[in-house]
Amino acid sequence: VPTGLAADKDGSHLVVVSSDFDFAFDSGAVLVADLNDLRPKLGAADDLVEKPWQSAIKIPPLGDRPVITDDGTVFVVTRGGNLLHELQLDGGDLSCGDGDSCTLPPHVLQLGANDPDRTVIFPNADETDVGVRGLITHLSSAQAEIFNFDPAVDDAKRLTVERDVIFL
Repeated sequence: VPTGLAADKDGSHLVVVSSDFDFAFDSGAVLVADLNDLRPKLGAADDLVEKPWQSAIKIPPLGDRPVITDDGTVFVVTRGGNLLHELQLDGGDLSCGDGDSCTLPPHVLQLGANDPDRTVIFPNADETDVGVRGLITHLSSAQAEIFNFDPAVDDAKRLTVERDVIFL
């Protein structure tokens, strides 16, 4: 079941999060479609594209809306495990930085509250800022968490949650 989608900065790729609300597969997926390839194949109401996906990555179940930075970093939260996932979109190829598993640090962050839902990223204050800062809200909590992402680091400091939380 698709649960969220976003287009990259130039509108050439569509990132779709698919979940497992019926628990038939015990996982979800993040899929990428090449919109430049799909557009000419569509036109009539009954047009069908048989193989739209260019790339896919397995993630835990109950994923939600992806957020894509200008440089192609994709953030997805999953309620299966209460995780924030960092994926990379490069020319339509999706990767999770650590090979086959998209559930291991430093490319995944365990969140402090249950049922993560919405993710928002903040623009950098100036050109010297490196990385990303964002906010995650939760369905079952009034708590919102602020996270930081530093792409130059490849250890536990790559994805971090700030100690202070916001109560909505």
